[in-house]
Amino acid sequence: MNTNQVADVVYNFLLTKHPRVYRNKAPQTTIFPYVIYDISNVTDTVPSYDYQVYIDIYDKPDVSVRAITTLADTINHDLLDTVISDSVLNCHIRTLDVRQYIPNTELISSQMINMQFTARVYFK
Repeated sequence: MNTNQVADVVYNFLLTKHPRVYRNKAPQTTIFPYVIYDISNVTDTVPSYDYQVYIDIYDKPDVSVRAITTLADTINHDLLDTVISDSVLNCHIRTLDVRQYIPNTELISSQMINMQFTARVYFK
């Protein structure tokens, strides 16, 4: 198992969709919109592992949700049921488990679309 390698392949994929992608948290000076992702909740499903992939897309609180909705749609379309491979693993993004909009009334300083995917990973 190599969770950092899984995170790296997801990061490289997300960079093809948007230039500002960060793992776990963004720098305080980052420019909106931006993408935060995290990899967690591993389940051993021998001979593979199921990972939860969390992707959050943030934007300013006072702008239309249109830009982050379009970005979320693109990520969802291009990621779902996709196999991402490198020399260490094959990562199959199997299902979209959650997609929700979190408005600025809850986050105050931003608005967000949150997505959660299940990925089945086979290490080579």
